[in-house]
Amino acid sequence: MVRRGLVFLFMLVWALPAPARADASCESDLDSYKGTDAGRLVVAFGASPARVNFDTFALYFRSQDRCNVGRLFHLHDNIFFSAKPDITEPKEEGEVWVWSLKPGNYEFFNFEVSSNNGFGGFSLKSQDDFSIPFTIKARQTIYLGDFRAMPVKRPSILFGIHVLSSVTFVVTDQSARDVPIAKAKDASVGNVEIAVPDLSSLDSPFFKSETKH
Repeated sequence: MVRRGLVFLFMLVWALPAPARADASCESDLDSYKGTDAGRLVVAFGASPARVNFDTFALYFRSQDRCNVGRLFHLHDNIFFSAKPDITEPKEEGEVWVWSLKPGNYEFFNFEVSSNNGFGGFSLKSQDDFSIPFTIKARQTIYLGDFRAMPVKRPSILFGIHVLSSVTFVVTDQSARDVPIAKAKDASVGNVEIAVPDLSSLDSPFFKSETKH
């Protein structure tokens, strides 16, 4: 069972592709930056634990020059893979991510979610890139909130049941919960700026801001 779980995990992570870069001369994907001026990005990323939800989730961000791409991801617990998330609540399970990044401007620009019941799959991403910008400052930490994926269902023509059709990422300030988790993961997390974005003007149907759940 352990081996099956590891194989399944590898397949899921491998199957979450990063969007292509605009310039083939760009450097490699964003790695943990080692410079003494490094800043920290802290984001909680998870989903509703309901079984009607998707199985895999990814949120992509990139540097301002659109060269280097990073990815947050969450995998639901299932019969093949036993997850041990940082967050286990009635309304959410997920992870708190800490990235060491070079100071500069970045943006979240797309996502990908998928569901597979063993007989067929369904995947979804934004057809058009969006922009949720943020700035990394030298030797400071920025907390951008909790991005919680919620399933969107629609009525089916069969038997009047509702089927999964889309997803909405609900963004809230859960810093009281998430920052201590981040500090436990990375002792360099400090001087935290709470900068949860207001997404009311974002031209995307997949994101919305909300008060704490």
